Amino acid sequence: MKRTVIVCLVVFVVLVFAIPVFAGGEKEGTAVKTAEEGWVPYYKQSDFKAFVHLPELTKEDLGTVKDEMTVQPVDRVAPKLVRIAVIGAATNPFFDIIKMGVDEAAEELIMHNVKVDWIIPGSSLSSSDVNAVMDTLLVKQYDAITTLVYNEGQIPYIEKAVKQGVPVAVFCADTQPNKGLFFIGQDLYAAGKTAGRAMGKMLNGKGKVAIITGYFNVTAHELRRKGFVDVIKDEYPGIKIVGQVENLDQAEKARSQAIDFMTAYPDLAGIYVTAGGPIGAAQALKEANKAGKIKIVAFDPLPQSVESLKDGSIQALIGQNPYAEGRDPVIRIFNYLMEGQLPKARFMYTRDDVVTLDTLDEFYASGQKG
Repeated sequence: MKRTVIVCLVVFVVLVFAIPVFAGGEKEGTAVKTAEEGWVPYYKQSDFKAFVHLPELTKEDLGTVKDEMTVQPVDRVAPKLVRIAVIGAATNPFFDIIKMGVDEAAEELIMHNVKVDWIIPGSSLSSSDVNAVMDTLLVKQYDAITTLVYNEGQIPYIEKAVKQGVPVAVFCADTQPNKGLFFIGQDLYAAGKTAGRAMGKMLNGKGKVAIITGYFNVTAHELRRKGFVDVIKDEYPGIKIVGQVENLDQAEKARSQAIDFMTAYPDLAGIYVTAGGPIGAAQALKEANKAGKIKIVAFDPLPQSVESLKDGSIQALIGQNPYAEGRDPVIRIFNYLMEGQLPKARFMYTRDDVVTLDTLDEFYASGQKG
């Protein structure tokens, strides 16, 4: 009888300690705090990859998260160095603001035993460059990746990373469906519609408008372009879109394209710039003495474009909070690595403020940095 009891107790203990292992890698135990070490998480697993899973959420599960730019790291110190890669870009000054956000996150996470690497895959927004970097990051065994997703060509590489146990978060530019844990950035189609309404009101619903987009093969730029085109078609039938070109996110190319549009259409009333390079278009208007006569609606109240707003060569800039797009994904994916913690919404849409001279002070008061 005594022997039977002992066997039962042994089986019970084995089962109790085995449950977390078979339950998909949930943490076993609680953090242990000492005066010398601070908070140190206790895991039986040798790494974090057992935590990877995909939230079964749809676009209906999106929402505006109240802790934008203020979300904090969980109070844990990684038991080994955690390396998080951020795949960025450098095609225009917009990405400087994103990197500022990434740098803040990196500074906050140093005390948590985390190293954050900002990686620029190439000189253009090419998915093939990003894919090559993704493969390299997997070989180098990074613990997590945050990245922009320019088009469908990147989706298999995100899936590959996730299958290998490396969670991926998406920011700024997104192409669905992908297996990123979450997205932080604008509702890009809605932002295009916001820009279209801003243009429509400025032109009193009539006139000729040209579109300068970044890349036709970048989904984010296309969504902004389509949102603008659709709202003009549906709500402002008196406005005619006379041409659509891509400037490869380059200000000088936007400048020459704006000159071409003004030459071809002397009665041009507006120019819509979906991505990088609006200051190039603004410069063309100033050179032609048409600043203010031809309305420009563009994106991102960066220091350079705000100067054009102030001198009247740009009339409206649609904000999207790139600082948060850089900072928050890094913090949130660290929280996921440490505790399996996911945000309440999979699609966290940043703001799409229409920033004009009249609303510039209000925009800065909101704490945004671009």
